[in-house]
This record gives sequence, C-alpha cells and structure tokens, in this order.
Amino acid sequence: LKKENELIKTKLEKAERNQDILKDVKHRILSLTEMKNAATRDLNAARVQIQSLEHVRDENELLKSQLDGRIARLNKEFAEQDKEKVEAITRLTRDNEQLNMRLNQLSRQLGLQQASKPSTSASGSSEKTATESPRTANVKPIPGP
Repeated sequence: LKKENELIKTKLEKAERNQDILKDVKHRILSLTEMKNAATRDLNAARVQIQSLEHVRDENELLKSQLDGRIARLNKEFAEQDKEKVEAITRLTRDNEQLNMRLNQLSRQLGLQQASKPSTSASGSSEKTATESPRTANVKPIPGP
C-alpha cells in the first residue's frame, strides 16, 4: 500500500510537471504567434513602403529624364544663340570697317573737291555783328471808317 501510494504520488507529481510543461509550451506558442503576427505586420508595412519608394523613384527617374532632355535642348539653344551672336558681331564689325573706309574715301573726295573750287561766298557781306539790330519793315496803321 505504501508502494502504491508512492507510485501514485510519483505519477501525480509527474502529471503536475507535465501540466506545468504543457502550460509553458502553450504560453510560448502564444508568445511566438504574437511575435510572428507582429513580424508579418512589419513585413507588410515594409513591402508597402518599398512599393511607395519604388513608385517615387520611378517618378523621379522620369522627371530627371525630362529635365535632362530640357537641359540638353536649352544648352543647344544657348550654343546656337552664342554662335549667332559671334556671327552678328563679326558681320557688324566688317560692315563698320567698310563704312569707315567709305567715310574716309568720301571725306578725301570732299576735301579734294573743296580744295579745287574757289570760294563763292562773300565773307564780308554775309557776316553780321552782334551790335547790329535786325531790319524791320515800316508799317503804318490803316485808318478806320
């Protein structure tokens, strides 16, 4: 009877230990399940964020491509404008030199013409002094009726 009591007692202690182990395992399973769910939520949030960032990256690449094209076009326009400015300056400089040469030629011709012609104006009669008063007409009033 004593042996049976001890055997029952041993089995009971063993059953209690098994119950405690089972409780610990269930608690550990619940804890791991919660951790798995939290990790799944974090993973899904990270995936959404990655998709959002990839979308933003794609938009930025498209915008960069458009802006690079615009910059290239503007640089080409600026280069063409600079070329046109240089050509205009060259042309205007050449025109200016030609006009200066023509002016010098005409000035020489005028100088030669003036040197070969005698002066036709009378220098004494055309000059007036500042003390002379200007001539005025004598006007008499008309008598009224």
